[in-house]
Amino acid sequence: MIPFAPALPSRATTVQKLDTPREVDALFERLTAEVVRFGGTVKEYQGDAIFAFWEGPAAGRQAVAAWSSARG
Repeated sequence: MIPFAPALPSRATTVQKLDTPREVDALFERLTAEVVRFGGTVKEYQGDAIFAFWEGPAAGRQAVAAWSSARG
């Protein structure tokens, strides 16, 4: 279970208000940039989600990097 999951519903509500594919694309571009900025790799897009992972020499810091990416 993700420890910060209770914070997600308000963000999900915001995302649901996007009307056009252009807005969704812009959101994914911004989120992808945040993942990369914090050392992550986007594996794939799954519906309205981004599947990303963190690994490498910063062992033990993956959770912090993922959380930082989510917060922007």
